[in-house]
Amino acid sequence: MNIKDPNEFNFRQKGNNNANEMDSKELNQKVESQKRIVEEQRRGALRAILENNAIERLNRIALVKPEKVVQIEDYILRTARNQGFSPYRKMQEKELVDMISIMNEITEKNNSKIKIYRKGVFDDEDEEFYS
Repeated sequence: MNIKDPNEFNFRQKGNNNANEMDSKELNQKVESQKRIVEEQRRGALRAILENNAIERLNRIALVKPEKVVQIEDYILRTARNQGFSPYRKMQEKELVDMISIMNEITEKNNSKIKIYRKGVFDDEDEEFYS
């Protein structure tokens, strides 16, 4: 490569940066469109499995705990995939509530809490030492 003018090299670099920026923008757009497609498929599958009142319940839970809804939806989809589901019988709201309560019990058992009791700033021995 024979570069006589230093500005020519800078121009080439800028051109490559613009191409890289366009490629990254296109890549981001493709990733976003793929995410939208996957989310639409997920919603469609849930609509096929759940009754409307159960979907409404999930939407209300999503307002408070969106990460919990993702876990619940994953469990529903995984169960439907493994056990198969009947398009003639959809999951009702009561069944959803029962399933959520069972999931909560399991997670509470798995998440044991550890309490740490610390001594105060001064012990009785320390008070005698400093007096």
